[in-house]
Amino acid sequence: MLGTTGGAFGAERVAHRRYCALAARDAARGKCGVTVSADDAVALANAIERLCDDAPACARMGAHARAMFEAEFTQAIAMGKWRGVLEEVRGK
Repeated sequence: MLGTTGGAFGAERVAHRRYCALAARDAARGKCGVTVSADDAVALANAIERLCDDAPACARMGAHARAMFEAEFTQAIAMGKWRGVLEEVRGK
């Protein structure tokens, strides 16, 4: 996702951008990941290197991600979020 500059067009591109924004927001809010700009390969490489050198941080992010998933991403919640994205793209 972070490295995708993709060939999506129209509604697909809007949905892709919306998904990336939601994923970045969730990673930051949930303390379960790092985010870098999609067009910054150096930042991506640096982030990966930092994570490779910090197993405790990876373990903490993993635990946070699991807790966030169990609290917020049931099937009903996930489908509701996707419905909202699709309705936004469709112009509802």
